[in-house]
Amino acid sequence: QIGEVQIFDCVNLRAITMIPAHDNPLAAMNFNCTGTMIATASEKGTVIRIFSVPDGQKLFEFRRGVKRCVTIYALAFSPDSLFLCSSSNTETVHIFKLETTKEKHPSEQEPQGWMGYVGQALKTSANYLPSQVTEMFNQGRDHATARLPFSGLRNVCALTNIQKMPRLLIASQDGYLYLYNMHPA
Repeated sequence: QIGEVQIFDCVNLRAITMIPAHDNPLAAMNFNCTGTMIATASEKGTVIRIFSVPDGQKLFEFRRGVKRCVTIYALAFSPDSLFLCSSSNTETVHIFKLETTKEKHPSEQEPQGWMGYVGQALKTSANYLPSQVTEMFNQGRDHATARLPFSGLRNVCALTNIQKMPRLLIASQDGYLYLYNMHPA
């Protein structure tokens, strides 16, 4: 009933770790190509988390959306594990960049517009707000979004390099393969 991931050593027949990934049952998960990270999404579909393997430490947390719950169909890492894509029953496929941002000293940060001031005020007041609220403000957002011409169909996404260019591939239930160029910056 809850979204736990259990890592099991099949060679030595022993449990390695249990990751309490989500409060709801899992809808999708995927390992990166080296098996050092696992991405998870719950049936609620608003938050995607990435954990290290085998220790189960949370590395990244991304917010896919806040307005509505969706069904996540696929999660896929890029071959270099620098990006993660997620597809769902909506018309958007989200791409997240797996990078840690270096925190600047508060005096070095300059707010960008009124949203920058609001964000800075929220970070300052984080000690006084409930943890659920501050966690939401600390979650990463998508790096890029691809828009499909439909919604509601099952689809699978993948990130790969074709002719030395990073590409997003989406295979859809309607029989089409959509190909998008992706600029890493």
